[in-house]
Amino acid sequence: MINIFCSTKLAALLDIKKTIDLNADFKTDWNGHLFVLAGKKWIIFVNKKTLYSVVLMDVLKKDLKNLQPVFTQAFIEQLERDKLLVSSFENHLNAVEKDIKICTTDNDTKLMGSLNNFVSTIKYCYEREKDIEQAREYVLKNINKLPSKMLQFQTPQEVMNDYIQLFEKQV
Repeated sequence: MINIFCSTKLAALLDIKKTIDLNADFKTDWNGHLFVLAGKKWIIFVNKKTLYSVVLMDVLKKDLKNLQPVFTQAFIEQLERDKLLVSSFENHLNAVEKDIKICTTDNDTKLMGSLNNFVSTIKYCYEREKDIEQAREYVLKNINKLPSKMLQFQTPQEVMNDYIQLFEKQV
C-alpha cells in the first residue's frame, strides 16, 4: 500500500478528513504539498525513502477528484524522463494504484524540510528569470538530480534507481 501524506494546504484543497488507522511504510510512503508558482497551483510529491520527487503543474481542483491515477501516471512519466522506468515496476505501480491512500499530514519534519527545499529551488528557478517554462524544464529534467545530505549526498534519482533494481530482484 502507498500512503500519500498531504500538507495542510493540500488536504484542504482535496477536502481530506483526519486520517486514522494507517499501515505506514517508510519505503513506499510519500508526502505531498501544494504551492503556487506564477499564479498557478503546483503539487509536489516526495518519496520518504528516496526523496524522489514528482511534480504536477498547473493543477485545477477538478483534475484532482481522483488523485490516485493522476499521481501514478505522473510518477511513471517522471521515471521515464529519468530513464529509470522498467516494465515490471510500471506494472507494479499500475497494480497498486487502487491501494493508494490519500491521508492528512504525518508531520514528518525531516521530510518536509527536504520538500520545502525542493519548492524553494523551483521558485528560485522561476524568480531568477520570471520564466515559467524554464521552471517547468528544471522540474522535469533536474529535480531528482540534486544531492541530499539525508541520502548521504546521493541524488534521489540514484537512490530510486537502487530501489527499482532491488524491486526487480525480488520479482
